Amino acid sequence: MVKQRTGYRAHLKELTKFSNRENNKLLFESQERMIKELCKEIKLVEKEMEQVTKENPAIQAQYKLARTVKGIELILGVSLLVYSDNFSNFKTWREFASYVGIAPFDYESGSSIKRSKQVSHMANKRLKALLSNAAMSCIVHSPEMRVYYEKRVKEGKNKMLVQNIIRNKILSRVFAVIKRRTPYVNTLSYAA
Repeated sequence: MVKQRTGYRAHLKELTKFSNRENNKLLFESQERMIKELCKEIKLVEKEMEQVTKENPAIQAQYKLARTVKGIELILGVSLLVYSDNFSNFKTWREFASYVGIAPFDYESGSSIKRSKQVSHMANKRLKALLSNAAMSCIVHSPEMRVYYEKRVKEGKNKMLVQNIIRNKILSRVFAVIKRRTPYVNTLSYAA
């Protein structure tokens, strides 16, 4: 539904650039109605997702802990719960990172061909995209991650590589808070 809404918004934006609203009133109103309806449906689905997390105490506890990590919002938090079966299908965050496709692997072919580390293309692309969005959000809104990102880029690291490191940091933090059963504490706020 979010993709559909984005499509309607993009089409409406194109219409405003290339069409006259008065001459195509019905088309404009139709696009706007579709966007409003999709917004309502998205809100209903999000409310239902929150309701499902509240029904089971074990799921609710894990969800609340995961949400304490910067970058974890409703959709990513619920997705992590679903794909990890409430964090019971994977023993470590590294296993889950491998499943998601953000764990780097050495590439070797015999003894003569060696390349830099690469991530697997056989991944859960939906979850990988959600983690990418979380990483970008952290780079923008989290001072700790922004400083880390800028420092690594200044050192000459590839921006996508640093983004992948941040994805892994987010995932490792989520698994850490779940394992410890304590909320995430931002230690940067305590630094003098």
